[in-house]
Order: sequence, then C-alpha cells, then structure tokens
Amino acid sequence: MAIHGIIQKSPSDKRVNSFELFHRVKLPQDFISFIKNFNGAKCENSTLHINGQDRLVERLLCILDDISSYPVLGQYEISVVVAQVEDRLTDDENQVGTKILMGNA
Repeated sequence: MAIHGIIQKSPSDKRVNSFELFHRVKLPQDFISFIKNFNGAKCENSTLHINGQDRLVERLLCILDDISSYPVLGQYEISVVVAQVEDRLTDDENQVGTKILMGNA
C-alpha cells in the first residue's frame, strides 16, 4: 500500500499527550511516529487483503492540534471518529453490527 503523504499537519507532543490522557491510553511509540509521519494520509492502493477478505481504506485517521481549523477533514480525527461510534458499540453478541448499521436503535 503506497501512502500519498501527510494530509494534516503532524500533531504536537502536547496534543499527543492530551489525547492519551483524555482517552486513558498510552500509545506505542511506533504508532506516534507513524501518526507524525503519515497523519491523515490517503493510500494509493486502498485495498488490504486480511484473513481472506478485502478491506477498503479510504484514508488514515489523524490526530489534530486544532480540529476546528479543519472543518471538512477534521471528521477523520481519531477523537471525532471515536465519539461517533462509541455510543453504538455493544457487548451484546446479538446486537453486534446492528447498532452500527442502524444507528442508535
């Protein structure tokens, strides 16, 4: 998979630290380096073959210092994506996928 390059400015160390504190997670240094080099990049060949299935990657997620500065592309900021799906996640195996596809049913 070829990557086109940075779509968004690399996040500051302060922003990465605040992201980790807010989400109560410690990001691996390899991931932080990846985000700083390919923050929100588009992929040239966006199909990945994983476990015998094809997966389409539209764009890599990013961490932004100021989401409001990116009114359109800010939707790909990791915190924004988490906020959009976290209330639709479930532990009920009978509902897995249903809430994501149907919204907050």
